[in-house]
Amino acid sequence: MKKLLTILLLLTLTTPVLAKRTDTPHWDGHHRVDRTHLKFNAPFWLLGMPNASVEVPVHRIVTLNGEVLYSPWKSVFGGNRFQMLQVSPEVRVYPWGAFRKLYVGFYTSYHRFKMTKWNYLNQGKYQDGNGLSAGFTVGFQVPFSERWSMDVYVSGGWQHSWYRGYVTATGEQYAPSNKSGEWLPYKAGIAFGYAL
Repeated sequence: MKKLLTILLLLTLTTPVLAKRTDTPHWDGHHRVDRTHLKFNAPFWLLGMPNASVEVPVHRIVTLNGEVLYSPWKSVFGGNRFQMLQVSPEVRVYPWGAFRKLYVGFYTSYHRFKMTKWNYLNQGKYQDGNGLSAGFTVGFQVPFSERWSMDVYVSGGWQHSWYRGYVTATGEQYAPSNKSGEWLPYKAGIAFGYAL
């Protein structure tokens, strides 16, 4: 499992960087749209959960985005656990040109977690497992200058998890093997980007 996680993490971070690029700069009237953008999701960082991404244009209206989210929290909101590592590659389509205005995206995600699922909140239990998800993103990107921009987005889709359940206080296993699948609003953000 560690090898799979390492491979997915490397693919997510390197695919946008290694994507085919054009050598000719493209301008949309305000900024170059052929630059790689490094982004950080401000609300998650403020909550102590590092969330960063790399977005690279592969066509005039298409980009690849690789995102990583890490949550280190062993206890939040009354003892509920929220430790997670999520790796998400995404394809985004911008009708008005890369990094401009409205976009829609399709993402997949792998996540490794030790967390209290929403239907076990405040019951003294947590789940330890892995999951996959896929869904769609709707976002809006606003450039501030030639290099800085803001990206506001929400995503939702299908999430499927395989996990074991444990009692928080004792570590006793209450569910030897379980799985679940849900349609969920999956991620949201206000990311600030810097074009290299």
